[in-house]
Amino acid sequence: LTTDQVAVQLKAGKSLSDIATAQGLSAAQLQNLIATSLQNGLNPAISSGELTQKQVTLLIKRWQKNPKPLERLLGARLKQAAASTPVVGATPTP
Repeated sequence: LTTDQVAVQLKAGKSLSDIATAQGLSAAQLQNLIATSLQNGLNPAISSGELTQKQVTLLIKRWQKNPKPLERLLGARLKQAAASTPVVGATPTP
């Protein structure tokens, strides 16, 4: 699935677990996917010294055990992105 496809499904109320199951992923595979994605996404913060590897590891373990906060975070980011995306053909308000 693309990021956009996952975003659409999250907006529709599906959980990450629901989406993973529909794609034939096991719970363990979803946990590995979350860990890999978070590690890759947070590597720049580790490199810059903003976070330590230990902090990232703890965060990954927490989100692997309970992906609900991650789903809420992703949902909020999607709403933010949708609100800032201009509508094609819309007239800007002064």
